[in-house]
Amino acid sequence: MAERIAVLGAGHGGCAVAADLGRQGHSVSMFSRTQETIQPIIDRGGLEYTGVIGEGFTPLDTVTSSIDEALEGARIIVITTPTTAHGWYAQLLAPRLTDDHIILLNPGHTGGGLHFVIGVKAHSCIIPKRNARCRDSIGKKQADNNSVWLAVSHDAGEG
Repeated sequence: MAERIAVLGAGHGGCAVAADLGRQGHSVSMFSRTQETIQPIIDRGGLEYTGVIGEGFTPLDTVTSSIDEALEGARIIVITTPTTAHGWYAQLLAPRLTDDHIILLNPGHTGGGLHFVIGVKAHSCIIPKRNARCRDSIGKKQADNNSVWLAVSHDAGEG
């Protein structure tokens, strides 16, 4: 089933994730803190890709520097930034998260997941009723309805 997925971060990792998810038929929104980073993607209407998944072009439904626009309708949020940015993203997302959101941190090493959970707890009145859990991959089906799942990618290079 196709999902609306928000990819936060428009560097190499974010572009790779967005292209692959779009290629698989998901509705993808991409967010970057800086408009100049995403302007070429906006101008093209999506991403070209080449490599192990083949070659092609994936249109993206939304490419924006507005976090609210990027999150609109997305249940899954993929953060593809250095772990040093996870605390900033936690503060940005905390007031916007609901019990239905699933968050994937990629990369999830060097304490990025801890920074994220601490950041959300510090800025949110709703996190105490949630459970953050680590998963080896987003492909493992999550969830009871009262938990936010925090999926931590341990090694983005492994399939």
